[in-house]
Amino acid sequence: MNGATSVRITRRVLTDGTRQLLIDGPQQLEERHTFTDIVACVSAQIRIEQRLVAQGYALEKVTVERRGVADRRAQSRTDGRNLDGDPP
Repeated sequence: MNGATSVRITRRVLTDGTRQLLIDGPQQLEERHTFTDIVACVSAQIRIEQRLVAQGYALEKVTVERRGVADRRAQSRTDGRNLDGDPP
């Protein structure tokens, strides 16, 4: 955030295994970059974040979205294993 202006950076993996880096903001600006590997994607994200900080933006917390993935903690174990994976 830079005052009331914010930028949201999102990484996602597409079904073909490529990675996308989505940048929303500031204001109505949108960018989309596609990468074949995670290292290139994260490197680009780091460069963008460094540029934003140099422009006066402050980084906020990282959030993780797991849409479409069931929360495995909400389900009890049915095979009797403990947290270490060992049988009781």
